[in-house]
Amino acid sequence: MATMDIFEGDAFTIIELTRALENIPFRPAILSGAGLFSPRGVRSRTVVIESRDGTLSLIPFSERGSAYESQVPERREMRAFVCRQFKKQDVLWASEIQGIRDFGSETAAQQVQSEVARKLGRLRQDAEATFEYHLLNGIQGIVKDPKD
Repeated sequence: MATMDIFEGDAFTIIELTRALENIPFRPAILSGAGLFSPRGVRSRTVVIESRDGTLSLIPFSERGSAYESQVPERREMRAFVCRQFKKQDVLWASEIQGIRDFGSETAAQQVQSEVARKLGRLRQDAEATFEYHLLNGIQGIVKDPKD
């Protein structure tokens, strides 16, 4: 549908919106899709991980009647980690959508539901990118803030 372009030139000139493009940034998702880590939510502020020093050793040949080789005892240790949280928010003001044309449309007014869904989608994309970032660091044995 054509609209009148009264702000850029002649009030009687007609322009037409032919296409709307939205630039969507690349989101890496290789590690989250590989299944290397299984997410498990916790409700406490501290988690404890217990590890056991499991090793494999080859048993050598021995003569009949000789003494058995003794198994080496396993070491165990516990480590506590303080859980940190990720927080980010977005706000939708009435002035952001009041009387504003919907993206990619020439006549339809912007709807609250579509703008809320768009903003929630952006927050979800940021959260997924953050998780992927921490998975990559987890493989390297690093825990660091994205700001650093």
